[in-house]
Amino acid sequence: MDNTKILEKYLYLIKNWLDNNKKILTQLNIDYSILMNNSEVFLLNLETDEKMGEILVEEASFAPYKFIKFEIAQIIDGQAQIVFAWYDDELTTEKDIEDALNDGINFLSK
Repeated sequence: MDNTKILEKYLYLIKNWLDNNKKILTQLNIDYSILMNNSEVFLLNLETDEKMGEILVEEASFAPYKFIKFEIAQIIDGQAQIVFAWYDDELTTEKDIEDALNDGINFLSK
């Protein structure tokens, strides 16, 4: 499958996951906002009182991921630190992505 098709599939998967989990995010007191949404990039910001997360879907040209980055940062000792990170690779399955999204949301809510 070429990169354009993979990107389209992942964009659909992440957006569908968000649509299916909006109520859960609200119940967990996680604010979310879509910062970018087009055929090449989807950027979702997630925030709680203590942590901030970012889910980025794009065709990465030079990054530790192929298409999906999910990072959560927290202020520790006065500095922002990445406390959770997940990146896809060429072997990532749809289940891997869904598991990572759910794990990240669970981490963000604690």
